[in-house]
Amino acid sequence: MRHMKVQRNRNQDLIRSAFGAALIVVSTQFTIPFGPVPLTLQTVVLQILAWVFPAHQATRAVALYLVLGLVGFPVFSGGGGGMGHFVGPTGGYLIGFLVATFAIQTAQSWFRANPVRILAGLVLHTVLILGLGALWLLILGDQTLHSLGALQVSLLLPSLIKGVLAFVMIRQLLKHSSFLMRSL
Repeated sequence: MRHMKVQRNRNQDLIRSAFGAALIVVSTQFTIPFGPVPLTLQTVVLQILAWVFPAHQATRAVALYLVLGLVGFPVFSGGGGGMGHFVGPTGGYLIGFLVATFAIQTAQSWFRANPVRILAGLVLHTVLILGLGALWLLILGDQTLHSLGALQVSLLLPSLIKGVLAFVMIRQLLKHSSFLMRSL
């Protein structure tokens, strides 16, 4: 009996992670071309998953999404896939998705505690993604420090808007998270 319950929980975890990866893929379809790195709703979905999914399931969902893209499935913005996305201008941002989501999920209970901590976590999540993206662009030599600064500044307003959207949705979803987790 215990074995069946463990197996069922493992299956639910896998299904939830696959569902999370599917949500990330769908969110890439909402794209606004914006310089070397397109703007998508991915970060909103990543942030929602990081707060709402049980510990480390969102991290697994992001890892699955990245592996699918790495092996060539057209899951990235604009229907792209393959190693080129990891070695090109978007590589740092893609790795930032995983690092930022892992960071939030590692301290998830702390970041869920109140609205101020949710906001702090959203800022941390965004800074990690933008920071790793910027670092990767510098390593590639695609940007001068000045142009990289201008790119990052131009990403702040869209990031702020997406952060507010994620905050509102996270607050609502956390109120109903026990129902959601039973449903997924």
